[in-house]
Amino acid sequence: MTKLLTIDVNFDKSKGEFIYSVNVIANDQENILILKDLIEDREKKTNIHCLGVKLHHAYNYCYELLPAICAKGEIFIRCLDNDVNVPEAVSTIEKIIKSFIL
Repeated sequence: MTKLLTIDVNFDKSKGEFIYSVNVIANDQENILILKDLIEDREKKTNIHCLGVKLHHAYNYCYELLPAICAKGEIFIRCLDNDVNVPEAVSTIEKIIKSFIL
């Protein structure tokens, strides 16, 4: 099981582009890495590029179907097309992730 927590948007002044930080929680780290691979596979179609992933172990304090010790991940993404606005990019990222979750 994988759950999308947030999609944070930061502006990198040195590169002049937006960096999207996707925060997810999952049963194990493998599910988060599969999600990263899914984003990379759809790069040509969506112009969304995965910069990397940061994995953590987390304690589950919510009433979800996740074990007490689970994996938390942060996937860093940038949009290759500078003409795409932030809401469109967030919507595209969300659709990709929800297609994996559902």
